[in-house]
Amino acid sequence: MNKMQQFKLFCKEIFSIKNYSEERIELKFFGISCKFQKIKYAKKRKKNPYYFYKKHNVDITTIPPATGQIREIQLANLALMQELDRICKKNNLKYWLDWGTLLGAYRHKGFIPWDDDVDISMLKEDMDKLIEIFDREKNNSDLYLEQSQSQVINSHFPWMLLKLRHKRCKYLFVDIFPSYTYGEKLDRKIQIKRTSEIKKYRKTFFKNFEEKNINNLPNKMNDFIRTVLKHSNIKDSDLIISLEFGDSTKNWFHTNSEIFPLTECYFEGKQFMSVNNPEAFLTNIYGEHYMDYPKKISLGHNMYKELSSEDKNVIEELIKI
Repeated sequence: MNKMQQFKLFCKEIFSIKNYSEERIELKFFGISCKFQKIKYAKKRKKNPYYFYKKHNVDITTIPPATGQIREIQLANLALMQELDRICKKNNLKYWLDWGTLLGAYRHKGFIPWDDDVDISMLKEDMDKLIEIFDREKNNSDLYLEQSQSQVINSHFPWMLLKLRHKRCKYLFVDIFPSYTYGEKLDRKIQIKRTSEIKKYRKTFFKNFEEKNINNLPNKMNDFIRTVLKHSNIKDSDLIISLEFGDSTKNWFHTNSEIFPLTECYFEGKQFMSVNNPEAFLTNIYGEHYMDYPKKISLGHNMYKELSSEDKNVIEELIKI
């Protein structure tokens, strides 16, 4: 390697810029990574009406549903969720609307206007049964379940997630999050303290896990989960989330009575399974001001993606169902 090649390599190590995703670029400087919106997407986002509603304190529960492309994606994902709901109810598998979808159900009676995907949670044992029966129970041959896992290990925080996807449109999906029976009942303060301890342990557990070993992530993740759970048969044990995807919320626990017995709620005019105490559940995730505008409006995954004619055809087909 000559001096010029060495110099180029050195420059690349201290500074680089590349495409991170369809909407963002990544700039690295001395190992520090920053991601920026591409100009054309940044301009589109500035025109989004929800920033205006927030600025002028329009009652968040009264703002209109989304329009245009994001609305079409929402309704196509709703069709995916209806099929999943049908399969779960037919086979007595428990699920509940979760995260932004549950928040949308109780704050907007449907999708959060600037969000476009669907989030549900399931007990891990029911999720495993769903994987086993899905292909023979589905009515749409284009739907499939994907065990999605991180392709880049970021700060030693690998993640795994089950997704319901469509073969002919990559922009449609339902996220399915696993929930585990922890084996203890804890008060809220202890739940938060225990979450902090588990987060630190998770980071230590995956400290030397490298991207080249990504195919071994399921086994590694199972080892981690087995060491965290208490493996007791205590009645009405707390449930624990986030073990597989490591989110930043301060409490990974839910008391059993927040979730069970499951109830039903309306979402986009359809009935889906919901948690027993949505107020306590949502407060635990988002804080007591979950009915207010968030500090930052994070727009949907695919609001501004450039869809192909095939994508548009699939979405149109699903909306008509």
